[in-house]
Amino acid sequence: KHRVTWNLSSMLTELVSIALPSLWPFYQGLYLLFAPENAFRKPMKLQEYTFEWTPKFLISFNLGIFVYALVSWLSFKYTFPDLTQPIDWKYWIPVIILRDVFFTLIIYEPWHILTYGFNKTVNKLSARKFNPDMPEQTQWTHDRLWSLSGTVIAALHELLAIYLWS
Repeated sequence: KHRVTWNLSSMLTELVSIALPSLWPFYQGLYLLFAPENAFRKPMKLQEYTFEWTPKFLISFNLGIFVYALVSWLSFKYTFPDLTQPIDWKYWIPVIILRDVFFTLIIYEPWHILTYGFNKTVNKLSARKFNPDMPEQTQWTHDRLWSLSGTVIAALHELLAIYLWS
């Protein structure tokens, strides 16, 4: 008989390999911070993908769906008007726009810092860049402006949809 033995280290490794890949972009951020330097020097080896309904896959897949569904439900419950009641537009317009701007900033700002601002991770990624030159701060300010304006435009589309539904 083959007997599986578990120790704390292997259990934690297995738990991390199940939970973190579903939680983009946190997994990639942690990988950038803690992966060894040589993990970024060699070309990536693509593995043949075979789909299997393993317990690990099912747990990872459902955990990812659960986290995104929970965030969506909380966002809908607390930052979306009740369409059965008259809508106070003076309250809901800034709430929806600020919610979207908040989620945009909470994802993109840390990602920018990890890929362009934090020396430890920038040095790891320098061998992978198509253009070895780092963009100037003015370029990042320009990109931030257009990303946030796109976020506000999407929020205005959402507000239009809410108006049409109500």
